[in-house]
Amino acid sequence: MKAISKFNQKSISVRITFFIWILVIFTISFYIFFSIPFQEKTLLERMRFEAQDVASSYIQANKSALITDDYQLIIDYSMSTVNNSNSILYIAVIKNDGTQSFLFQKNNWSNENLEGFWTSPKDFSDGRIIHSNIANDEVYHLSRMFIYTGIEWGWIHVGLSTESYNNAIREMITRAIGLAIGTILLSFLTTFLFTKKLTKPISDLSLMAKRIESGDLTARVTIQSKDELGMLSDSFNKMTDAVSKSRDELENKVQERTNELAETNIQLTNEIEERKKTEVILNQYTIKLETLEEIYKGIISSKSPVEIFKNSAQKINDNIVKFSRSSAAIFDFSNGSAVLYAFTFNENRIIESEENFLLSHFSSLEKLQESDYFLEENLSQKKHKSEMEKLILAKGINSYICVGLKFQGQLIGELNFAFAETEGIKQSTIDTILEISNQVAVAIVQLSLEEKLKQHADDLQNSLKEKEVLLKEIHHRVKNNLQIITSLLYLQSMNIEDEATQAIFKDSQNRVKSLALVHEKLYQSKDLARIDFSDYLKNLTNFIFTTYRTNVSHLDIEYDMDEVYLSVEISVPLGLILNELLSNALKYAFIGIQKDDSTEHRITLKLKKLQNEEYLLSVSDNGIGLADDFNLEESDSLGLKLVTSLVQQIEGKLEVHPKNSTEFKITFNGNL
Repeated sequence: MKAISKFNQKSISVRITFFIWILVIFTISFYIFFSIPFQEKTLLERMRFEAQDVASSYIQANKSALITDDYQLIIDYSMSTVNNSNSILYIAVIKNDGTQSFLFQKNNWSNENLEGFWTSPKDFSDGRIIHSNIANDEVYHLSRMFIYTGIEWGWIHVGLSTESYNNAIREMITRAIGLAIGTILLSFLTTFLFTKKLTKPISDLSLMAKRIESGDLTARVTIQSKDELGMLSDSFNKMTDAVSKSRDELENKVQERTNELAETNIQLTNEIEERKKTEVILNQYTIKLETLEEIYKGIISSKSPVEIFKNSAQKINDNIVKFSRSSAAIFDFSNGSAVLYAFTFNENRIIESEENFLLSHFSSLEKLQESDYFLEENLSQKKHKSEMEKLILAKGINSYICVGLKFQGQLIGELNFAFAETEGIKQSTIDTILEISNQVAVAIVQLSLEEKLKQHADDLQNSLKEKEVLLKEIHHRVKNNLQIITSLLYLQSMNIEDEATQAIFKDSQNRVKSLALVHEKLYQSKDLARIDFSDYLKNLTNFIFTTYRTNVSHLDIEYDMDEVYLSVEISVPLGLILNELLSNALKYAFIGIQKDDSTEHRITLKLKKLQNEEYLLSVSDNGIGLADDFNLEESDSLGLKLVTSLVQQIEGKLEVHPKNSTEFKITFNGNL
């Protein structure tokens, strides 16, 4: 690629000469490449014809002698033919049976056995150049079969000299090389002269272009031909005229623009000065905002009023305005008192103090009610001084600025800053202090509210603990009272001999026990409003099982329950419902079943949580089932009437499936 790039940088004449020279060389090479082999083939063809003529003439002349074995005639004719020809080097006659072989050379012949000397004579039937051991040189050898009346008598071998062939080849190559060299030199000279004449106008154009490039727009091309170069020169001259005209116009416009730019430069200089002033103001405002942000962060992170005042005063003294002393007061209009915090800035140390005063000592109250701030100067020259002003003078303060702390329009305190002189305080500095005072007021109120909320939360927590203790005590006492009732019912039933009456007492005893168990779970639970109802059902079931005895030897109870927490309002009626349904199952479901019956009998309790706070309570057994004509609404059973009433109380739904195994299903909402 680098070689091609360098070649492209050469002049047009050099490149044209080079390409034409390459084209001529390629043409001559192409001619030599195809011409010499063709002429060589022609010479070989001529030698083949000569060898074939010699062989054919020899066979025709010696046909009879060969058949009749007239060897003397063969010898005379062969020697005459070889000696009289400049091109024949030898003639060999070989009989197929190998009995006779003759070799005829210049002035010599021999009758030696040549059978097999030329292997495969058929390969030489068309003739070829070989190195012959007979002539000790390259020869053109051709073999011809002698056939007489269909009988193959033998072979005639002819060897021709290749000297004339080689001389012709050398002469042909010499002529080709000479022709090539002459043609190349002639074409090079012709091309050079042609390209020089062709490229002269182009060189003139290039020279004029360089003059124009250097700024001489008076240069013109003088080519008078009517060909493409003449047209190009005319276009070039017209282009130069247009460029000259454009330059003059451009110079005029540049001068106009230069004048405009000078005026614009003056305007830009003034604008830059204004922007520099604006930038200074913006930098000052940025510093102010950063300072305010630091102050606000300090205010937010402060945990007490004195910390808020101290952080704010220090940031103002470091970044906004220098002062010697500062104080802050919080007013309590409910009892007419105030707390004053004082800060003295002395050699990078802050000395702080805290004192209580009456509001009547503050002469600033009336002024701050009417305005957000005021400046006080030359206190020592005032005739009438308040107690607070006397205290300020005692601290060595003669001039100060007082800023009110207001929240939602209400005055809650003040900030004071003492200066050596107040004449140098800018209004922007006062505005910044007012912004800070607003945030300080909000922080003070927020701290006060947080303290009140914390105190209120502590009071609520203490009250809640007291109520929890009291509620646990109530549940415990209710459980004990219900336990006493259960015991009284049990003692009373011991003196009753009538079984029906005794059963009524037992049912009442179980009902009271189910109520007592609810209160027992409540006072044992951490949550006094809700109980673990699944655990409650298991405890109640175990108690009922110990109360009733059945004549069934294999009776199991199965549980299929989710973890469910219910309120007292739901738990009490559900406990009574379970007591009635489970008691009925134990008393009536397995009547008539023999004790030796090996069938697995069971009672199944289900407690499942459905969707949308809906729950399912199910009591089922695989006992004898209910009567075919059973109707819950027409039943005289006190227990079932109680169940129906309690289900209505909790706004639930009761379903009874009496066939096969008896099942009572109650669905209800847990948020009753």
